[in-house]
Amino acid sequence: MNVVDTVGGSAVLETQALRFLIRQKLIDGGLPHGGIPRVWGSLSHGQRCHACDELIAKSDFVMEGLLPRDGRPGVVQLHVLCCYLWDDERRHSPERPTPAIDPAPYTATAYEGHTIVTEATQHGIGGWAVAVSVRDIDGAVVMGSSDLGGSVTFGTRAIAEQAGVLLGRAWIDRRA
Repeated sequence: MNVVDTVGGSAVLETQALRFLIRQKLIDGGLPHGGIPRVWGSLSHGQRCHACDELIAKSDFVMEGLLPRDGRPGVVQLHVLCCYLWDDERRHSPERPTPAIDPAPYTATAYEGHTIVTEATQHGIGGWAVAVSVRDIDGAVVMGSSDLGGSVTFGTRAIAEQAGVLLGRAWIDRRA
């Protein structure tokens, strides 16, 4: 799945397409509406993502969780981005209009058993800020920064996201 690795306009369009597909699967019952009580992540073994139906590359991180006990046994397997989009979509009503563009799509990177999630936003005066969170294997946030760009403004979205990933990696390395 190239959405996680893509930065720029095409990622925004692909993210919107994923949101639409996930919304349809929520309506059709292909994905659960309720939360998943236990979620964990690891490197993929080539599983198929239940949200986008694409294979999860063996070099990518897969988010897995036990389905709620509503008569449907099994495990849901998702790309990291698909997991975040599913969680966001299930929390909103189906009547929610789809915005024309997603101004700050998430990107996620697997590193040393953690998931680093970055969200770049453009400042009104120019430049980019980035929020970063590091999640452990159970999906719990172990480090979060709401805005790294408060005192530093980055020239492009790509640089802001790279800075966020580097910060997350440094934080993980320091804890090891």
